[in-house]
Amino acid sequence: MITRNYLAFVLLFFIAACANLAGIEKATLDTEGVQASGGGASLGGSGGMATGGTASGGALNAVEAKRLACETFCTDVQTTCTGANQVYTSEEVCRSVCGNFDLGRPLDETGNTVTCRINNVRQAKQNGEVQIHCPAAGPGGNGICGADCENYCGLMAAICPDIFASRVACGAECLKLTTQNTYNTSIIKGNDVQCRLYHLSAATTNTMLHCPHAGGAVPCQ
Repeated sequence: MITRNYLAFVLLFFIAACANLAGIEKATLDTEGVQASGGGASLGGSGGMATGGTASGGALNAVEAKRLACETFCTDVQTTCTGANQVYTSEEVCRSVCGNFDLGRPLDETGNTVTCRINNVRQAKQNGEVQIHCPAAGPGGNGICGADCENYCGLMAAICPDIFASRVACGAECLKLTTQNTYNTSIIKGNDVQCRLYHLSAATTNTMLHCPHAGGAVPCQ
């Protein structure tokens, strides 16, 4: 079942897309029914996420659409992919990781995008194939929402930029690793890309502790 939040996200996505096609930085809507009484979210321009304040004129742009998409995704993935199929330890970790993915297109079912992950979680809920779709919604994509090594190196550059000299060096290192061809949050040790993805996700809350692990230190060796 498609959720109300998902439909709202799709609407926001098309608003942002229309603004970009028109060469307009922000698509301004009537504030009636959009801006909450007492203020709204500041969009922070094209350089970052909202940080609070009032959204002038109820302006919605791609940054806001992505923020709302990550909220939808992280709420759904935490309630759908549970137990042995959990792929993020918390909504906080999920949102921090999600912010590094491209938004994507509303119908994406493959590719390293937020919408690919949203749609795979939706499929997991609809058909019960959580062992296929939940790993796809994880940080590496498990070959569906992107390739594990490609996503690992992209996230390393964003979250733990001091571990590798370049993404090329990261890619060369990742190719040496084994893979379990799945992903869940119980894979916390071993010389494989899944262990590194787990600690890389955890590094969003503690870079000093987990970045070395994500780079190949114990227990990911």
